[in-house]
Amino acid sequence: MRNHQKHHESSVVVLSIAKKFRLVGVQLKPFLPQLQPTLLKGLNDPARQVRVKAGNALGLLSQIHVRIDPIFVELLNGLKMNDDPSFKETYLLALKNCLAAVASKLSEDMKKQTEQSLINCQSNESDVVRQTALSCKEILLSSN
Repeated sequence: MRNHQKHHESSVVVLSIAKKFRLVGVQLKPFLPQLQPTLLKGLNDPARQVRVKAGNALGLLSQIHVRIDPIFVELLNGLKMNDDPSFKETYLLALKNCLAAVASKLSEDMKKQTEQSLINCQSNESDVVRQTALSCKEILLSSN
């Protein structure tokens, strides 16, 4: 019961943050150090809806974040550590949102690391993972 309550509370927090980002965006900049870990944690939530909202909010966060490479490091690590295709897909969706927002601002090293991770995902058994990885790769390559 306690775990269920804790999960519900973290889900509510992630959904609230995602909603606030859409409404006030840049005004949340002072809270980025607290928001980033919460949203990254949301990508591991059992509920897909929460993971997708966290990924959407990370895309918005990356637009106002000064240092974006650390967000990508976390996303790539999560992508590598998760074997479950549904979690891989939502990490890729978060990556896609961030790439769409700031791919041109990534360091060359981070672009190479991201491309390599996406190449690795293209051999995944899941069609959705492969397609989402390809979509991310297209955004990344078009940013050069």
